[in-house]
Amino acid sequence: MGFYNGYYRHKFSAEQIAKMRSIISQREEVSPTIHQKQIIGPKHFSNSGTYSLSVLNADESVRWEVTAYSENGSTKTTYTTSTLTLSSTQPTYYSIVASITSPAGTKSVTTHATCNEPSPYIGSLYWETNQGQYSITDATNYGGTLYVSGNINLSLEYRDKAGNTSDALPGADFMCTTASNRLVRGKTFSLTPADCERDLYIRAKDACGTAESFFVIPCQVTNYYYDVNVALGEVAIGVVKTDNAEVNAILTAQKAKQAVVFNAATDVKIKSVVVYTENRQVLYSKEYAMGVSEIKIDAVSWASGVYHLSISNGTEVRHQKIMIP
Repeated sequence: MGFYNGYYRHKFSAEQIAKMRSIISQREEVSPTIHQKQIIGPKHFSNSGTYSLSVLNADESVRWEVTAYSENGSTKTTYTTSTLTLSSTQPTYYSIVASITSPAGTKSVTTHATCNEPSPYIGSLYWETNQGQYSITDATNYGGTLYVSGNINLSLEYRDKAGNTSDALPGADFMCTTASNRLVRGKTFSLTPADCERDLYIRAKDACGTAESFFVIPCQVTNYYYDVNVALGEVAIGVVKTDNAEVNAILTAQKAKQAVVFNAATDVKIKSVVVYTENRQVLYSKEYAMGVSEIKIDAVSWASGVYHLSISNGTEVRHQKIMIP
């Protein structure tokens, strides 16, 4: 303020305001106490959504830069209105950047959103079975193969690029017509080998509608599987060969907690094993050129937690989770 009588004695000059803003933005002691601007608006919407800034002062202006990603590619558009309205009739992922300009300079804040029904072009399908197999599929990556040797439960979760999940999206559901011409729907499918004699083509839906594009899970019916056991600080992996009738008997026996003993077939061998931690660090890796029917890994030094195994017979790879108590 000025130090002489008159109008400017009670008014900051533009230069003084700019200096104060500059000092505030640079001082670590002060900046945490300043209201941080946020973009207010939905993380997911149907057809149209509106976005604004939590605070926009009289001496500030905003420039919006929006990148929209969909099945047709990407587009970038800029807007200079104080609020932003986005609209689309197809599944779209948005990266929304608001650049706020004031006498102190320009700062940016970012948010992300999606609109309309789920789609493999703006999200991914995470799947896992009750036998420990799991993978991720989207429009460009079909992920790992689902190996089926008996009845299984397949659990599904959709997660879009803005962080919305099928657990949170209203009306989220999945549906699939299987190879045996059964229509299965829900967030968990109960499948038989007959259902998986071809790939699973899964459509996702939410309150906005049902997706036109499919998620694809490659399937293969096989007559063997890997038997993994953890006991006394040791992980034991063996190849078990069986047919579908035997698998059903095995599942029944496991439910009844009966002891079941198998002999590995001589024509099926384990060629490689890789063990990963939860953060995808390789903990153990070994290859067996001639193949083996059983592997024992010393796990005494492993910390308690969940580990991931990739096991191969040289032509096929399967993934399984184990828990070290």
